[in-house]
Amino acid sequence: MRRYLTEMRSSRSSKGRSKSIAMNKGMKISESHLEDWLLDLCQVTHWHTVHFRPAMLKDGRYVTPVAGQAKGYVDYSLFKPGHYPCLVELKSEDGISSPEQLAWGIILKQCKGVRYILVKPSNREELEAILTEGE
Repeated sequence: MRRYLTEMRSSRSSKGRSKSIAMNKGMKISESHLEDWLLDLCQVTHWHTVHFRPAMLKDGRYVTPVAGQAKGYVDYSLFKPGHYPCLVELKSEDGISSPEQLAWGIILKQCKGVRYILVKPSNREELEAILTEGE
């Protein structure tokens, strides 16, 4: 199962359905494809996911309506009974974290009982190992 999960990714069809296809070595993997892979992995391993999506205002601006110091907060918060929460920032291989994302990463790494991981295509097996513990 672990090899399958590492090799798979999903692509969303125009109707929003996902289909698993292999991630070939050397293939350029976008953050969107990495996100699809993460959602499939969480579904298979029974992790609950939280993600805040931006909304477009009438004037064309995008905002993410949350309170507090949310700028730069992680892409996904993952939860499963009996496991530490896992907070995940996704980036393409060339992706660069904003200063706010870097600050959140520093804070979260210092928190007890929380796992923080910056996931790129080259290290996705690290997250897979965390999410498949005990499987």
